[in-house]
Amino acid sequence: MKTKLQFIDTLTNKPSTCADHFDIEFSCSLNTPGILIEKGRSDFFTSHEVATDCFFFSMELKHEFEWNIEVDGQMKTVFSQVEDIWINAPNVSFSHNNNHPAEFLVLTIHPDLMYKYFSGYLPMDQIEFLNDYNVYDERLIHMMKLLLFEAQWSSSGTGFLENWLRLFSNYFIHNYSNIGVIEKHVTQSILSEKHLQVINNFIDEEISRPISIDELANLVNLNKFHFLNEFKKFTGQTPYQYLIAYKIEVAKGLLVQTTDTLTNIALSLGFSDSSHFSRTFKTHTHQTPKQFRHSI
Repeated sequence: MKTKLQFIDTLTNKPSTCADHFDIEFSCSLNTPGILIEKGRSDFFTSHEVATDCFFFSMELKHEFEWNIEVDGQMKTVFSQVEDIWINAPNVSFSHNNNHPAEFLVLTIHPDLMYKYFSGYLPMDQIEFLNDYNVYDERLIHMMKLLLFEAQWSSSGTGFLENWLRLFSNYFIHNYSNIGVIEKHVTQSILSEKHLQVINNFIDEEISRPISIDELANLVNLNKFHFLNEFKKFTGQTPYQYLIAYKIEVAKGLLVQTTDTLTNIALSLGFSDSSHFSRTFKTHTHQTPKQFRHSI
């Protein structure tokens, strides 16, 4: 079977034929655009100024060999052992000459997919990724093999791929990019008072029902995990803590300005019943709702 990997000759910007001779025994996209895993072999692999638009991971499964790679315009000999992983970032060209047989497991992940499942902040104008031919990392090895097993057997049901992508993305970016250096210098949240006002308006409109973190994250176009980090950085509270505190402030106004029963107030603020409302109110104010109403 021919490979579905897509290489581009960066000198001509046309598709490269450097991998057309690969003999692929298994290829699968897991029904998800942006991801591909293949297992196969080749008798040689020679390339010159070639790139992919994806994060590229190639693990040698059986052989040990020497091959030549181009680094800073000069050829360098490297030695690869079984389960060494070649990592290449998107749109970064490579040139090498390997005249030895290889049996490999290749994984490609499009940047949009990789970034979607990363739980932190990614400043795209600063982020840089490692390109290396000789990475031995047992976690990456196991995660690649686990994905191959799932692709071959589909044994874990729905939700597996999302969880796997979240695990892989966070591990890879934290360990094979400069995100750690960036995070030490990034203390200001990307959220603003304008974002918070949008969130407050939504809470005002929907306060009588349970509000999910996903809904709040969607308001500011962030994934759930990125939103959790940025919201805590901006407000000093988790979204859940903020939401409860917001409801308590609204409750104070209702207790003072209306004669509504505690049950009506509780239900209007999305609490399950008056007991739940009273416990939460006392936790935050050290008074029961009745005590607060009578103290004003």
